[in-house]
Amino acid sequence: MPIEVGRIADDLTQAVDSYDRAEAERICAQLLRGVREGRLVVSARDAGRMLGALRRKRYFPLLEQVADALIRAGDASPQVWRQYAQALIDEDKITAALGVLAPLVEATRGEPDENAEAHGLVGRAHKQDYVRTSGGGARRAGALAQAVVEYVAAFDRDRARNLWHGINVAACAARAREDRVALPVAVDPRAIAQEILGRIEGRAASERQGWDNATAAEACVALQRWEEAVRWLALYVAAPGIDAFELASSLRQLREVWRLDAGGLAERSLLALLQAALARKEGGEVVLAAGELEPRHLDPVRDALEAQLGPDGVVPLTLLQKGIGLCRSVVHVTAVGERSFGTGFVVRAGDLRDGASDELLVLTNAHVIADDEAARAGAAIPPLRSEEARLGFEVTGQSYRVGKVLWTSPPGVLDACLVSTDRPIRDSAPCALEPHAEDVRAVHRRVYLIGHPAGGRLSFSLNDNAVLDFEDPRLHYRAPTEKGSSGSPVFSLDWNVLGLHHAGSAQMPRLNGQAGTYPANEGIWIHAIRRALASEWKAPAERARVRPGRRARR
Repeated sequence: MPIEVGRIADDLTQAVDSYDRAEAERICAQLLRGVREGRLVVSARDAGRMLGALRRKRYFPLLEQVADALIRAGDASPQVWRQYAQALIDEDKITAALGVLAPLVEATRGEPDENAEAHGLVGRAHKQDYVRTSGGGARRAGALAQAVVEYVAAFDRDRARNLWHGINVAACAARAREDRVALPVAVDPRAIAQEILGRIEGRAASERQGWDNATAAEACVALQRWEEAVRWLALYVAAPGIDAFELASSLRQLREVWRLDAGGLAERSLLALLQAALARKEGGEVVLAAGELEPRHLDPVRDALEAQLGPDGVVPLTLLQKGIGLCRSVVHVTAVGERSFGTGFVVRAGDLRDGASDELLVLTNAHVIADDEAARAGAAIPPLRSEEARLGFEVTGQSYRVGKVLWTSPPGVLDACLVSTDRPIRDSAPCALEPHAEDVRAVHRRVYLIGHPAGGRLSFSLNDNAVLDFEDPRLHYRAPTEKGSSGSPVFSLDWNVLGLHHAGSAQMPRLNGQAGTYPANEGIWIHAIRRALASEWKAPAERARVRPGRRARR
């Protein structure tokens, strides 16, 4: 006799909400087997909970698989079909999505809310087809025209309730006007935006839904009322229930339809606010290349850019700017001929060891740079010797040779190497170190990395970066890293250095005596490095006292 999946639904929701993608995949595989074999039956409530959780964190491949299994098991509810279509659209399977949505529009004609949602998703599919297809041609133009028709159908049915459909009418019509695409219906995007904004402003604050704030912000974009748009957007990112799915949808709309990334300071301020909010939502996808993130002054809207961004507290956009500024302090370690070996970052000697000078140094891994034979022994790919290494700063354009290797801890210990440069470092400030030597698990929920993954351009790692565990001196976290990230700074949410990234594995042994393995990255706690330096490293003032003819101890 089939059993209900209440416990499985609980476990899946918990895994997704705790950002454990691997566990979510395992639970979904268990669920799919049970449903396909007829051993499990899924109630409408549990189906809604599981599909909603997967959508919130944008786990679209899992969302597609689970919805497909439920449909084949006999769940023909519009909600499941809608979520299935949503997953297909977000995976850019436009033809398949439209094939699902056409019968859904017909089947929900007697259900106004579901029918409006179905029309909206058809509009979304055609809109995505337009913005992600290059060139001209009648077929592409027809996609934008059809998007407007679908959004108008839902908006005109109830102009007081279906506001997100209405703002899409305005956005698509404005884009059609800009791209000189003829529409089958006459639309004044500014008039619609003014109508929508008036309706939302007419509601009491307690009656507004989180999504209303995004709609109002977009109406202000259509009206080019930038400061008002920022204020509405700040309310939106702070609203309860707004998660990675909603934030990514808004960011996509402003980038792909309104093309604000090609605009001026005010337009880019809106994108920066959404990026900052999305970066703080586990599973929110943000890929930020350093070349796209030059620090900018946002004085005209700075006050409005302060927002409650998720459960981690009040974080101003200026904090994101601080991270952008730190790009100037991250080093690409290469060999002669520019073969990439890893990453490093600038630190102040006095921050690493009490009593040391303000000399700027570079910290990286011992498996990236090492002269010490103990650090080089047994390495499949030997680290660079100091005379072979080049230290390049992508943002400032400065390049240095290694002056001296000042201290090394082998890969099997702390895997750290501290070097000076052949001349004083210019145009780069030292990275601040985490001031408190506290249990990382108790204080920090997630981390950021900046480095040169795969030896490529300087990039931020802001996606799915949850702290997993900590056991001095090792910190475990999830982060999308590749070879070349070795030696990257591991930052806290306040952009203080928590650790030195040095390893990652799909089968990383668990910490704190726990059995088994899990997918994880590993960094070396910065306070363990400071502790070792206090006893092992001769500070610059002490090195000066070494007799001529003798090298300072490494």
